[in-house]
Formats: sequence, structure tokens, C-alpha cells
Amino acid sequence: CNQSVTQHSKRNVKTVVISDNDFYSFLKCFHLLGYDLGKEVGVVLSLLHSHISQFNRRNPQHIWSRIVDIVQAWNQEAGTITPENLPEDLIEEFKRPEIVHIPEGLTAAVQTEPEETDWNGHPNASYLALANLVGAWNGNNDNDTTVLHQLTGENYSAWVKKAVDMLNLPGSPFSLKNGRWKLTERTDLWNSLGSRILDQN
Repeated sequence: CNQSVTQHSKRNVKTVVISDNDFYSFLKCFHLLGYDLGKEVGVVLSLLHSHISQFNRRNPQHIWSRIVDIVQAWNQEAGTITPENLPEDLIEEFKRPEIVHIPEGLTAAVQTEPEETDWNGHPNASYLALANLVGAWNGNNDNDTTVLHQLTGENYSAWVKKAVDMLNLPGSPFSLKNGRWKLTERTDLWNSLGSRILDQN
């Protein structure tokens, strides 16, 4: 059914019929906020401070106190508060801040390739060359760790610390999964580190 609105004026009274769609459109954007403002603390006050913080995060408590002062002063004479008669300083507090756009040149992600490690100049290059001879091993297999010990002349626990250090470097030739170590790109390593392999190895 159609809704009706009665408009009053000094001269006449006129009833305007509005459609259901117009009435529904009005109700969609009409908000009635009921707050108990007689308490100085509580959920309502926190909610109001949260609303104010959307415009001014610095000091919402101060702005709310200013609003309370204005309402108390005007309430003595049953005054009507509208945006037109609010103090200018209070209106300024609720203006949306200007949105500053960051230049695109500053927001573009800089793609940089990680620097490749010079394995021939690495302090443990000789050990890496020996590991390249083995190619792969299982750290949980005693036979594998024994071979590495015989080849490098170091206990496996000392050797694996060096391997872990190299594992975490850019472009590491090592891969590790479930205790199984493997060297990739063995041909490149041989070309780079082959001179470090001696007859005794």
C-alpha cells in the first residue's frame, strides 16, 4: 500500500502520497541512533569515541567533551542543533582528511635478483668440492656419514654444520629433505671447484 506524508504550512495542510519504492529507499538510508548519554563511562561512550576516531584519532575524548558542552549550553533554551549553527572548530574536526596518493614510482616493487655466491671463493670450497664427489647422502645412515668422515677428515657433525651454512646461502647447490642431502648442478660445481680435488681424494 502507498504511504502518505502530511506537510504542514502556515496556509494549508497537504497530503502527499509516496510509493512503496520511495518509502523503502528512504528507510534504507534513515538511521535513528539511540544512546543513553547520561553515563560518563560504558559501552556507549566507547562506541561514540570510536565513531569520532574515524575523523580524528588524536583526541576523541576532547572532541566529545566539546560536543557535551555545546549540547548542555543549548539545551537550556531547547535549542535545535544543525550543521549550520554548529561552531566552526567542531565542524573542522569532522572533515574527512585529504587522501594523499603515493606516487606510483615509490610503490612499485623493485625486483632484484639475489647475488650468486662465488663458491670457489667460499671458505669451505674444498669441502664443497669433496661433497660434490659424493653427490648425495643420508645423514641418518651410518655408512654414508662414515664415508664423508673418511673423505673430509672431519667428524660428520662438524662437516654438516658447514653444509648447513652453505645451504642457507643464495644459489646454494645443496638441497635437504628428511635428512637426505643432495647436490644440484654438479657439472657446474666440478668446472668451478675441480682443481681442489687432489690425487689423494
